[in-house]
Amino acid sequence: MITAIIYLKILRIPIITGADMIAPFFALAHGIGRIGCFLNGCCWGALTKYPYPWSVQYPKGTGPFSRHLRQKLITSDATCSLPIHPVQLYETFGNVVIFILLMLIYKKHKRTGVVTLSYLMLYGGLRFITEMFRGESNRPVFGWLTASQTVALGMFTFGVTAYLLCSMTLWKRALPDQETEPAPDAAAEESPSE
Repeated sequence: MITAIIYLKILRIPIITGADMIAPFFALAHGIGRIGCFLNGCCWGALTKYPYPWSVQYPKGTGPFSRHLRQKLITSDATCSLPIHPVQLYETFGNVVIFILLMLIYKKHKRTGVVTLSYLMLYGGLRFITEMFRGESNRPVFGWLTASQTVALGMFTFGVTAYLLCSMTLWKRALPDQETEPAPDAAAEESPSE
């Protein structure tokens, strides 16, 4: 993060503009990272109520197996954990969707900060939902919310609030290129006819 800020300063790119450029790829990288979590068996999901076709089971020596053994949900002679949600893949899918949406927003909107604030709203919403399917970190810390849900709710709320404030103030102003470049028809009309 610090390196990225220094790099942007050297290139004289405003931090928010840089964040807009980086946000889509941050979501994509996060999604790829969650595949690593899935393969490693960390950040696992909660038990599924039914053995869904997409449920996963982890072998001995993994976090889910050890947790289920401690909770006496399985016995020591079991070969794998109980079926759980592949929550890491849910988040991978969600982050890829966020990447696609942010790329579309980046191409369409020219207002500085729109992409970054969209990321905060989209990922905050995604993490809040996927946390409901997590199995290794579902301890409430604030009412019924987990620590991650509290942070996700904060991200979402900040993103929405900042977006609304910018819409009412900063983004109401005309874009610099709209102010300086006259329309082609207007320029043609102003030129003297011979």
